[in-house]
Amino acid sequence: MSVVARYGVAGARYRSGDWSGATEALQKSMDLNCGGAPQDWLFLAMAHWQKGEQGQARRWYDKAVGWMDTNKPKDEELARFRAEAEALIQGGNLDVMMPTGADAFAR
Repeated sequence: MSVVARYGVAGARYRSGDWSGATEALQKSMDLNCGGAPQDWLFLAMAHWQKGEQGQARRWYDKAVGWMDTNKPKDEELARFRAEAEALIQGGNLDVMMPTGADAFAR
């Protein structure tokens, strides 16, 4: 499976509330992609947070933010993922901003 496909699987697992499946898929994607990219790190941070692993979550979030601030401070897609991760990690209400599970598909 390609890096892009694994990243898609990871995102789908995260959005469906499968935090462990998301972290597993992200690790595999990152292994294929020389350590990953900021969007991997942000989703990994969010998945670890959802699993109650706040230390791991903070480590991956800080890595992504540091890379973004240095390399792509104005990237809109990364900024959206960063805002989502930041809201989760800082105790924001993601239920409205970015629903997961069945709510992610409800209209």
